[in-house]
Amino acid sequence: MIGEIFVNALRENDYCVEEWKESESGVPSIEDLNSHKLIIWSAGDYWNTAIDDSDMNLLSQYNGNIIVEGSDIALDHYNDTFIEEKFHTGLNKDLIISNETILILNSGHPVMENISGLELNYSVTNYPDSLNPINASWAANWSDGGSAIVLYN
Repeated sequence: MIGEIFVNALRENDYCVEEWKESESGVPSIEDLNSHKLIIWSAGDYWNTAIDDSDMNLLSQYNGNIIVEGSDIALDHYNDTFIEEKFHTGLNKDLIISNETILILNSGHPVMENISGLELNYSVTNYPDSLNPINASWAANWSDGGSAIVLYN
């Protein structure tokens, strides 16, 4: 569902988008990934191997930019260094949200430039991670601390 939101938003704004569903087509090749300047890795609300060993190997070899989206990705990798090394963030804490949540935006960050607010629908994203940026910057934070969106480079 979240992946469809990304795809539709990008296509509506005239971006060329190719969608790959690992559940249907298997793990993509590194050659295919490296032919794209940007990939959006969406795990949705899946956890416990949303990024498994084969995904970690693949993403470690990828040379382009990555947007990673999904619940519990950082929680799944709190015992290894993959998230810190590849995405420049670490787990602050796992969250359970039970109502609509308004994020605190970093209005000085260029990614947030024409965005006046972000509100999460808890019925769709009720198990997010709170993150600690490592050599990166935050674009949006949770109201009780920790980052919801972290950007590197």
